[in-house]
Amino acid sequence: MGIKRAKKTDLRGTSHVSHAVSSGHDAMLPDRNPFKWLWYFFRTYIHKPFFYISFTVYLLLALFSNYLLDQTYNEKKSIYLSTQAQLAEHSFNVLYKSYCNLARYIYYEIIGRGDVLDLFDRAWEADPNTRDQLRTQLMWKLNTTYRHFLQKNSIFRKWHFFEK
Repeated sequence: MGIKRAKKTDLRGTSHVSHAVSSGHDAMLPDRNPFKWLWYFFRTYIHKPFFYISFTVYLLLALFSNYLLDQTYNEKKSIYLSTQAQLAEHSFNVLYKSYCNLARYIYYEIIGRGDVLDLFDRAWEADPNTRDQLRTQLMWKLNTTYRHFLQKNSIFRKWHFFEK
């Protein structure tokens, strides 16, 4: 009473024959070898103009998308490099200005003072005992300037005097 099933060989054989007859080929479908299936596909469908048109459109779309991706990559790269150059330039300018301020501060607060230059001049020509006394005087004169310098310029805390 139920539905009778056909044999596998009957269905397989009829589908091969009917497909071969409907496609206009008198050859049978290939077996399970994928290369034979690929060859069968090319023999059967390549001669159709739709395949050529769709392949050409696909190729053009792939080339156009590759061009767009390349353009966006180059734009992002140039933006990144210009931003990095601006950051480096800004950092350099900040560092340069801070060192200029340090040099001005040292000159006007220490070197530009006549009494400090006089101590240096006398220490150059003095004997070792007098040099130690002059160095101590110089340290006491510059101690307040040094402390003020450390409070004002936190970036230059690495500059210091070694105390005995």
